[in-house]
Amino acid sequence: MRFLDLPLAAACIGVSASAVGALEFNFIPQPGTSTEAIEGFAAAGRLWSERLHDDMVVNVSIGFEPLQTGVLGSTGSERVSVSLADYAAALEANAQSDLDTETVATFGGASDVAILINRTSDSPNGSGSAVPFVDDDGSTNNRTVQLTRATAKALDLVGPFDTGIDASISFNSDFNWDFDPQDGISPNHFSYIAVAAHEIGHALGFVSGVDILDLNSPPGGGTFASDQFAFVSPADLFRYSGDSRAAGAIDWTADTRAKSFASGPAAPTDGALFSLGRNQGDGQQASHWKDNLGIGLMDPTAAPGEDGQITMSDIALFDAIGYETTAADGVTVACHVADLAIPDAGAAVTSRFDPGLATMVTDLQVDLEIAHTWVGDLELRIIAPDGTSALLLDRPGRGASGFGCGADDVLVRLSDDGLAPAEEACAATGEAAISGALTPVDSLAGFAGAAGSGAWELRVQDHVGQDSGTLLRWCIGSDSDAPRFASSN
Repeated sequence: MRFLDLPLAAACIGVSASAVGALEFNFIPQPGTSTEAIEGFAAAGRLWSERLHDDMVVNVSIGFEPLQTGVLGSTGSERVSVSLADYAAALEANAQSDLDTETVATFGGASDVAILINRTSDSPNGSGSAVPFVDDDGSTNNRTVQLTRATAKALDLVGPFDTGIDASISFNSDFNWDFDPQDGISPNHFSYIAVAAHEIGHALGFVSGVDILDLNSPPGGGTFASDQFAFVSPADLFRYSGDSRAAGAIDWTADTRAKSFASGPAAPTDGALFSLGRNQGDGQQASHWKDNLGIGLMDPTAAPGEDGQITMSDIALFDAIGYETTAADGVTVACHVADLAIPDAGAAVTSRFDPGLATMVTDLQVDLEIAHTWVGDLELRIIAPDGTSALLLDRPGRGASGFGCGADDVLVRLSDDGLAPAEEACAATGEAAISGALTPVDSLAGFAGAAGSGAWELRVQDHVGQDSGTLLRWCIGSDSDAPRFASSN
């Protein structure tokens, strides 16, 4: 079952959902919306409030009614168009993380962006041609960014407490919904809170103008000139293909070539993949991650019994487009997009970054996102600026099988408050073999009092041949109650 993102909105009475020191939601139910549906939205809003920390209120009209067959929910977001120069300046003014720094380096001072596009009436390859071309003539679509009102609030381009409706979200009342995931999702039911959180993600800014091109090009519509497609979203500025990188352009084409998330054309090529378009692409709206890869909550489809989780890939995109992903009143967590290849059966490689935390470590947490087949090959060690170190993973599963865990990927929070040993985790299904809130090999108690700033290191080694992977992203938290960046069971 799929989700829809539409450019609309509406209004009525309010219910708020917020976390201390985080963004707030004002949910405005339409007449007839049940209490459990309203409470479900409040719970979904808190999932985002725990992770995004902009001082703002997002006003969302919510409804519960029959929708198009096969659609779980739809979101209509009010949009704001600004110049790329103003958007880039706002990004720079709100820069906070490593990813923000990379983004500013790409777009800082820019007044227009080169766009790889196709299917337009003015294509040099012929009107409506599917063959891409680089549009870098500095016209309207090169100079304009179209944001959701919520993203504009995060960047102070709209007043953060403006009372206007920011988005309208409707749920399809024809489906079986489970409103309480605490005891698991009932068979043949969908998680109401997970789907609500997904739709809120669209309202916050996980949208793509590529869907406009996809809809308005032959044979379904069009053709139109390239400068009429002034719908580049903030997320689209991080949408690249191999062809667009070579041209120093973002990829705004409607076709089946792979497009991935990256901070700029010179960034590593193995970021999370985007969906490609319902008509000309892979059958899913471009305003999502690629389907069936378990990338994040913003995947385009959901299955009965599935309880979606906000992942570090989801958070990375919101970080990039302008949201604050660390607490405003004393930074307690920071993340680094490493994109570091792990050599197969090779020497240890090291990722380094300065988290710049405002406080000393009290109760260390380390969040890890690793794409790697056969995770039982891996050894990871964390090292503080003062040299204190601890073994996080040591070929997990080796004690049970002698060969280590043979499943794929790591998406985990490690702390002494974890629910079970990471060394014993080895899930054959789900988003990662090692996931949730777990304990590392060594206790992290020895890091109490360590500096929250300075050069922290994460050393990774693959001990056995035939399987390889990438350290995608890792986070340092000075407090194990810091906002959750990895999914948690």
